[in-house]
Amino acid sequence: MREAKRVCWITLTLLFVLLCEAYAGGSTNVPLHNWTYFANQWDWSYEAIKKIASAGLVEGAVLNTKPMSRMEMARIVARAMDRFQGDVTWAYKDQKDLEATVRDLIEEFEPELASLGVEPVLKKVKPPPFFFLKPVDKIEARFGYSEGDFRRENSQGELLREGLNSRFAFSSRAQLGDFLSLYGHPEFLLNEEESKGRLVEGYLKLTYYNVELEVGRESVWWGPGFHGAMLFSNNAEPLDLVKLSSAEPFPLPWFLKSLGPVKLTFFLARLEKDRDFPRAKLAAWRINFTPSPLIEVGVARVVQFGGKGRPTVKWQDIPKILVESNDKPESKFNTNQIYSIDATLRLRDIGRYVPIARDLEVYGELGVDDTCCEDVFWPLKPAFLVGMYTPNLFQRPNMDFRVEYTLTTSNSFTHGIYSTGYSYKGNPIAHFIGTKGDDLYMRFTRRLDNNWLLGLEADNATVGSTQVGQAFGTKEKRKFAGIDISYRYSKPWSFFAAYRLQRTENIGFVSGKDDTNNVLTLGVTHSFR
Repeated sequence: MREAKRVCWITLTLLFVLLCEAYAGGSTNVPLHNWTYFANQWDWSYEAIKKIASAGLVEGAVLNTKPMSRMEMARIVARAMDRFQGDVTWAYKDQKDLEATVRDLIEEFEPELASLGVEPVLKKVKPPPFFFLKPVDKIEARFGYSEGDFRRENSQGELLREGLNSRFAFSSRAQLGDFLSLYGHPEFLLNEEESKGRLVEGYLKLTYYNVELEVGRESVWWGPGFHGAMLFSNNAEPLDLVKLSSAEPFPLPWFLKSLGPVKLTFFLARLEKDRDFPRAKLAAWRINFTPSPLIEVGVARVVQFGGKGRPTVKWQDIPKILVESNDKPESKFNTNQIYSIDATLRLRDIGRYVPIARDLEVYGELGVDDTCCEDVFWPLKPAFLVGMYTPNLFQRPNMDFRVEYTLTTSNSFTHGIYSTGYSYKGNPIAHFIGTKGDDLYMRFTRRLDNNWLLGLEADNATVGSTQVGQAFGTKEKRKFAGIDISYRYSKPWSFFAAYRLQRTENIGFVSGKDDTNNVLTLGVTHSFR
């Protein structure tokens, strides 16, 4: 009963804060799982939206808080359609690649665009009915071969066992009016050692005006990074959480209006039983805003607290836990606190000055663990991530390139009380390199035509354990090169093949345990339209 009262209180408070002119229709989220390929670790539409934002086709879009809802993406697509059709001042009307990207996005989000009343779409399809159900939205078969046990980074905790592996999955979604959404993603695994099923993601979402309340299991990615993040990525299995957020970015009143469109997110999550303090909790908040058409900024904080064996934390303690911490061993306020601030700069039409690309995105994120601003002017041992992305390398519309470097420190993702560190089921929740690691990642893609995409990637990473006692010991060193290809045979059918050659030293942080692994992955997806 007290938990229900607390949820109601928080909901009413955020309703007061978030009320704005935009009335958001309820919608399931675009998953951080690469169902139909043409992207490396999440749905292809995230890359497509970023491409049109980098070109200036939509301005003021908030893109670095994922997942985004289908309705949220549909509103961005609707703005891009308006720009193509009615804005004579827009400079890129001759860019056929953007036209094709927008056309693909229109096709993907037709039901949501129809519900928004977008005229060209309404001529083709009708808005969804009051009750909408897709028992099977997408179905996937995925096969993998590995010469040894292999865990690919940013794959929702997926583990390939030595030998042959098979995974069969499908997704379902349902919608009741514009206020209730349901989503499920079960998966069945079969390999030479085991066969089991699991619910990868599944949640219920309630939408009222511009407020969303979500309960269930889902991956979260905060920040502009592509190969990792300072607070949340999809490296570990999806979290069980209760999330409260704004459904759409909105302007704040008074002088805060200068921040531009703002998106707010807050959630509580529970960690696993098998750890130092079973069922420890996470409380996290993020503010993401665009003060300029060229700039997107995010500020976030996560607190790890509670758990069996630690002092009991009551609901009324949570607001204080979010802002207060101490080093007393028996205090409920001895918590693991991690902060981050990130920024993205999107520069369009720079090809007039620098021929390396037509459009360019540069981004960075600073991560701070447990030290900030009280006893020191500058946080101690901050971690950082920097990256550069161009969707049109050498001004070629069919060539993308990204380079990203990350460095974490001895303070990152570890804690004296929470000896298991900032992890979930054995995997880092944030960047996969863990404590005192580094990562240099590069990816190049070439669109052969509208149905074929070739990807090349390379990585050199030093990975540290988040476990106290291991965090400063032996590091795992990984180097890999990979190639992948995506093929869309027809609108419903997509195929994927990838090969990776990886050299790993000190496997599992065991000195001298080295191996070279060949990993082959094949996938096929059918989308029901």
